[in-house]
Amino acid sequence: MVDKLKESFLSKQVLVDIETIKVDPALSKEERIKSYIQQIKNPYWCKCKDIIIESVFSDTEVTISQRMKQYIELMSETGYEAFTYNQTQ
Repeated sequence: MVDKLKESFLSKQVLVDIETIKVDPALSKEERIKSYIQQIKNPYWCKCKDIIIESVFSDTEVTISQRMKQYIELMSETGYEAFTYNQTQ
């Protein structure tokens, strides 16, 4: 029963597509947050096209920018090309 409920809650039809979110940069920080939350409905789950995204937060002082830098450095050290772009698409 719980799995069925979770599936329906996380269905692509129910989740808001993050590409549809528009936040006015002229608003105050609090107003931008409020606008985002109102539009996204659930700040922990959304979608981008057909991909379901879960936001998870950890109790750490490390910023997302620092984590991205670590990730990119690790990928370059291992020779892994993290992002590829197909120009024929």
